[in-house]
Amino acid sequence: MPAAIDPTVKRAPPSLAAVVLLLALLPVCAWVLWQAQRTVRADLGSLQARVQVTAWANGTAAKATADDVAEAQASIERAVQLTPDSPAMQERLGDVHFVQAQQAWDDKAVRLQQLALAESQYRLALQLRPSEPQTWAMLATVLQGQEASVDQVHQAWETAAKLGPYEGHVMPALLQVVLGDWAGATPAMQDWAKKQFDDGAQPTRRAINAMAARYGLQFNADDELKP
Repeated sequence: MPAAIDPTVKRAPPSLAAVVLLLALLPVCAWVLWQAQRTVRADLGSLQARVQVTAWANGTAAKATADDVAEAQASIERAVQLTPDSPAMQERLGDVHFVQAQQAWDDKAVRLQQLALAESQYRLALQLRPSEPQTWAMLATVLQGQEASVDQVHQAWETAAKLGPYEGHVMPALLQVVLGDWAGATPAMQDWAKKQFDDGAQPTRRAINAMAARYGLQFNADDELKP
């Protein structure tokens, strides 16, 4: 039989060190819980908006209306307020401004203003996560749209290409930059674009040529007919 517990025996009180440790851990636990709940709120509250904005920015969704973009922007800005240290949220806000620049492309003043705002957000995102190729690719895109120096554009492009050219929507963004200024692209950039066409399946080749056609260019299996 198990030994009986003597109720008259008093347990020793917790040591001073244990009490101090517990008190020290309480603020840490509270901080962790607060961080978790704000992250969850930001993620869930902006999920639909972030998915939609990404699709608008990379051209896989129908053109957005001004009201749709404004609603998405408000949702993402609330998420940024909750998690200003989130590189993904900062990047999505950059995408919002990029989409707004696309919508106002014929109005140079508005376009440049929105591209500058997009650039600021992408740079904030890169300060928080410098190894994200998608952000570098979008930075190259907006720099080119602002007619920034070729060196700046190429530096951002080359960084994205080095970090992960086939992640997410990096490749289309990189192709857009090269085709948008074919004459100014480096030989290495041109060779990279040609390789994407040469190695691509027929749907990929058609998509690349559709993009190239906007700039009066055309890839072909015959090297002589390539841009």
